[in-house]
Amino acid sequence: MINNKTHNGAGVAKKDIEEYKRTNGEIVKSLKKTKKKKKEKLKKLSNNELSTHFRAQSESFLTSYEWRKLRLEALLKHGRRCQCCGATPATGAVMNVDHIKPRKLFPKLALDLNNLQVLCGECNHGKGNWNQTDFR
Repeated sequence: MINNKTHNGAGVAKKDIEEYKRTNGEIVKSLKKTKKKKKEKLKKLSNNELSTHFRAQSESFLTSYEWRKLRLEALLKHGRRCQCCGATPATGAVMNVDHIKPRKLFPKLALDLNNLQVLCGECNHGKGNWNQTDFR
């Protein structure tokens, strides 16, 4: 029989649970400190430095394997036709895969196929990242 003073109902030693909570708590505190330091570092940057920082992050995202693969999936799913105006490469349009909800405001949706639409360069530029219109 398991002693309830030293084990929980699942047979795990209470000392192991306490050790897990302590270790997990230390990890969470460490992550919070790292995140806080990163925020403080970003606050100290000038507008020009911030712009450069976010541009570099964006470039890194746009050249990633995950994005390129997902971009192709969106083109195969929706076709190579602008979902706003109907333009195609045959009419001279350059096709873009657009995030309906912008990455800057919704980073968790950056690699979500359901957040993507195909737009020509002109429509994508006009929509910008301030407009969340879904043209699908």
